[in-house]
Amino acid sequence: SQRGTPTPSIHVTPSAPPNESSQPRARRTDSHQIENEDPPKALFHMPEVQEALANARTLTSRMANVLSSSNLHRENGSSIERLHQQATRLSGFQLPSSRIVGLVGDSGGGKSSLINSLLDKMEFARASSSGTACTCAVTEYLFHDRDDFIIHVDYFPLDELKKQFEELLRAYRDYQSLPRNSRGRDEDDEDDIDRKGLQRQADLARETFRASFTERLEQTPTVLSSMPFEHAVGTMVEWASQLLPRQGGQESFSTVEGCSSRLRELTSESDDSLPNGESRTCWPFIQKLRVYLKAYILSKGLIIADLPGLRDLNSARKAITERYVRQCHQILVVARMDRAITDESIKEIFELASRANLSKIDVICTRSEEIQMREARHDWPAERATIEEMQRETDADTEEIDSLREEIEEYDQDLTNLTREEERQFMRLQQDCRRAEKSRENHEFELLRHIVKLRNDKVSDRLREEYRNHPIATTLKIFCVGNKIYRENREKPAMAALPYLKLSGILELRRYCIGIVGESRLRATREFIKGEIPAFLGSVELWRRSLTTSQWYPSSYTAFCFKYGEHSTAGMRYHCWNEEAMEGMKGDMSAVWDSFAVDLEAHLERINGAVVQAFGNVLRVALSTAANEPGAANNTRSAMRTLATTLRHRKDLTLYGIEKACESFHSELSSLHTDAFSSIRTAFIGKLMENTYHAANLEYGSGSDRRRKDLITGKFSSPSLFNDHRRDCKEKFRDIARGLQDKVNEIVNQQVGLVEADLQMLRDENVVLESERDPEFRRRVGAEVERVKWEVDRIGRVVEDV
Repeated sequence: SQRGTPTPSIHVTPSAPPNESSQPRARRTDSHQIENEDPPKALFHMPEVQEALANARTLTSRMANVLSSSNLHRENGSSIERLHQQATRLSGFQLPSSRIVGLVGDSGGGKSSLINSLLDKMEFARASSSGTACTCAVTEYLFHDRDDFIIHVDYFPLDELKKQFEELLRAYRDYQSLPRNSRGRDEDDEDDIDRKGLQRQADLARETFRASFTERLEQTPTVLSSMPFEHAVGTMVEWASQLLPRQGGQESFSTVEGCSSRLRELTSESDDSLPNGESRTCWPFIQKLRVYLKAYILSKGLIIADLPGLRDLNSARKAITERYVRQCHQILVVARMDRAITDESIKEIFELASRANLSKIDVICTRSEEIQMREARHDWPAERATIEEMQRETDADTEEIDSLREEIEEYDQDLTNLTREEERQFMRLQQDCRRAEKSRENHEFELLRHIVKLRNDKVSDRLREEYRNHPIATTLKIFCVGNKIYRENREKPAMAALPYLKLSGILELRRYCIGIVGESRLRATREFIKGEIPAFLGSVELWRRSLTTSQWYPSSYTAFCFKYGEHSTAGMRYHCWNEEAMEGMKGDMSAVWDSFAVDLEAHLERINGAVVQAFGNVLRVALSTAANEPGAANNTRSAMRTLATTLRHRKDLTLYGIEKACESFHSELSSLHTDAFSSIRTAFIGKLMENTYHAANLEYGSGSDRRRKDLITGKFSSPSLFNDHRRDCKEKFRDIARGLQDKVNEIVNQQVGLVEADLQMLRDENVVLESERDPEFRRRVGAEVERVKWEVDRIGRVVEDV
């Protein structure tokens, strides 16, 4: 029998294997289960974290119960009332309920297919058949634990619609006012570009008005043309008030198809949105849609928002998108992979990110499966050998399959007359054919996966290179997805589908989106357990200590107040309340201060280095002139050598001045350390507590002991004490740093000014004339300079030897 001829070009199809039609359709229960996908990397979903959160809530509940076991928590203004309220609030701690992920992208980028894949609802969000935009309003997808679908519509208020009508009608009339012979001109000049922009605005206005007021416009066509502008706008506002429901509408659907069809009617501006045209009274008035459905990706608190494009001609819709993206916790820009590098929607959102200080932006490249297989070996020359080898394996499988099928056909022609041996041979041939088909499917998949990965990596690298200078470049994530691969393999048996579903990139993206909620909840959990609860327990501990001190004799407590918290008596050991209050902070800040001091020292060293380098550059010029300038006179070279020596002295003086300034800085920094961490009365804590101690000392009469203790414990447990302490530290360090900067500037400016004066003397003709006018005076000055220099050198050696 003849063997099959292999196809000469690369051929790989990401769909099901050839024999799929002979297999029964997999039941949904046999197909891939989203619930079994790998959980997000966020550690929030780990059992240990869940257990810790539950225990933390239990502990705060216990504290609330303990604090309410006495009637003290019912006393208005009491410390126990305040602590009990804190404990109650903490015991009711709630995690962030939701996180919004906004999808932005131009028409045709694949947002609708992406939403379908993420929600795992095929044909749910549908693009129009004409390819025009279907996202005319913000559409939020939210979770509810029911099997039906609910659409809730929020409409624009009339005052907002009035602004839109004014803008649209003005654009329409401006275009209509152009001379007819200029509307269709096809020129590349600037005027023609403006005309085309005006035409697009006018077309948008006409479509919007026609969608909003079809029958009314037919009855009153002058609204768009000749009716006075304000009257026309008022008429349309009146029409809108008659058409709009008084409250946002809500509809329920039992099937995906019914909900999807209604969504398309509500949101599509294309002509094919609804054959009878009734839906055209909907979308211009809609501000936002909320769709409630049961989808696993939404069940953890995620909200997926489909947004109009940032380049929408309708400025109202564009403004809505700009406002909404600022509310999003993550923005995903969706673009076709083959256009991603030049995609304008990506550029728009990155520009908006710079202006609005947005940081959580990632990119999704769709249609990763659309590969030009014939060009693959040319697109990646380094991988050509690998690709061709993988293709040969596929071709070999095809040859074997063709050969086996020919032999099987020979047996098929005479099945009734087969001997037992021939029957066994026939069965072996069928088994071998199925094995070869499976082998070809595997080889085709491996080739597809290899090329998809190459292309994904290439596009991702080029995108990162394109936006490498953008502030969010370091955190940018790029996902490459193939919605077609996901859709065509979703219903296959789980084991067969999983490799394709992973290759589609949807599983990874879905895990990432769910992880956004997990990450936010993990951060909130950490803050709750590591921040809020310890702070609360610290307040309780301070209150407990105050109860211990409340058992002191009033006279003893009064004595401590008069001594500003630092005292001892015969019946009470030594206490320093300021020190006890600061003990925890002092221990926590010790390592931080040491690290801070090291950083400061490194910064000061860089200042010295900069001075040395600057003087070194000038010295090199002076010495080079003195030694190498062939045309220079002897006196010029001598002057340059003198200048070089002077510069060295100026450098030393500058460094010495900076050194003295740094010594003063270190002294003041040491004083700051004392102020920040010492308990003495003149330190920050002492000064901040001064008035409180003074107020306590002024208390007298009945109840004064309780009021005195409330003053002291209340101040120590007050957040304002910490905030004031931190403010004082910052202000004093700022003053110290500013003082150092001023001193260094003064030293450098002084020496640089003297250097400038020296240079001025070298080139000043008046100085030369002065010297020539009195040679004797010049000689005496020169001689004295030499003697003084010698004496200075001698004195310098004496100082060095001491």
